[in-house]
Amino acid sequence: MAVNVDGLYRVPLADFTRARNELARQAGKAGAPIRKLQKPNVPAWAVNQLYWHRRASWDRLLDAARALRSAHGRRLSGREVDLDAAEAGHQAAIRAAADEIRALLREAGEVASAATRSAAIETLQALPATGPPGRLTRPLKPMGLEALAGLVRGAGSLLRPVTRPHLPEPESARPPTKRERDRQSKAETADRREAERRKRETAGLARQLREARTAERRAQADLTRAREALARIEREHGHLSEKLKFLEKQRGQATAEVRSKEQRLSGAAGTRDAIEHRRNGL
Repeated sequence: MAVNVDGLYRVPLADFTRARNELARQAGKAGAPIRKLQKPNVPAWAVNQLYWHRRASWDRLLDAARALRSAHGRRLSGREVDLDAAEAGHQAAIRAAADEIRALLREAGEVASAATRSAAIETLQALPATGPPGRLTRPLKPMGLEALAGLVRGAGSLLRPVTRPHLPEPESARPPTKRERDRQSKAETADRREAERRKRETAGLARQLREARTAERRAQADLTRAREALARIEREHGHLSEKLKFLEKQRGQATAEVRSKEQRLSGAAGTRDAIEHRRNGL
């Protein structure tokens, strides 16, 4: 997919190198500067996406940063200023932007590690920066308060942190042609569709995970109940086995007693028969 230089910083991070090399190939002899463009790391790429895909949040952050720096400048020049309000507005804008970045990372399937989040937040604190927006390759560091001393002289100007020098603008930085704008529009549409597809897939997987966890909990509960029933049956079986042994012993004793009584009865009947026989012979 053909993209312009700005478009390189909008594609998924895993596609950057392929898209850059393809753009350099299309540019022919003018492609050497493009091929040297550095691939952003994850924090820088995430902040770039804030500019490309969450422009309102980006603009609010920069407005709040400029207001804060202007307030520091007025304070250093001895004027009264509500610095707390400016700082609170800046922090609120940073929190909102950080929430957007977490969502962008989640939608892109990128791992939002603690180090990535920390570097992204430091970059948000350092904005605005020099160089074209949306084309960071490495995170920025917030400027120290000592840098604000320069605001005393010419307090109306804005201080910006020192960043790595950007590569010279390639020839493709000229105003894009209609064909290039059409390609860019198609690229943006493809990016949106891919983001929507990833979002749907992520939501579908989240739903399936919830259902699988519910099924697992139910299966665990069924297994627990089955084990408890088996334990009860085994206990009852043990009791019945002991009772059966006792009854078998009693049956043996009763059988011997019956046989003894039958022998006594047979002996008594024989004696009676003998006596009756003698009496009848008299």
